Amino acid sequence: MLRALLYGKMSILNFISDFRIVYEAIPLFWTNILIIFAAEACFIKNNLLFLHSLK
Repeated sequence: MLRALLYGKMSILNFISDFRIVYEAIPLFWTNILIIFAAEACFIKNNLLFLHSLK
């Protein structure tokens, strides 16, 4: 991407808009990770409770 800027094939505005898209996607990425993590934690907890109830 930086090489494209140096050769002038990509304007500064395109570069900034790409950066903004990436920057706006980061929070979504982290919320997805947190949701997955919470789901995994609930799943593990339920499994442990189930195994504990079998004893």
